Amino acid sequence: MSSHPESRRLTQERLYEEACDELLSRLLRSDLDGADPERTRQYLADAVAYLAARYPALSENSLQRLHALGEHFARQLTGIPV
Repeated sequence: MSSHPESRRLTQERLYEEACDELLSRLLRSDLDGADPERTRQYLADAVAYLAARYPALSENSLQRLHALGEHFARQLTGIPV
């Protein structure tokens, strides 16, 4: 990998986009529709932990953004604040 900051930034963005796609795909395949908020929170925490392990180069900021995106998307799926 190149040591140029621009290359690292592009790599981070690409990893984040892949992780976003995977997170949203997991949420769509989940059975969270109608799930209680605690179950939804746990599912989301587990999913983000899995993605952190799968994409270890993701920054903490990217993982926080993934979690926020997941909360928003889960809220749309369940109709209940997470």
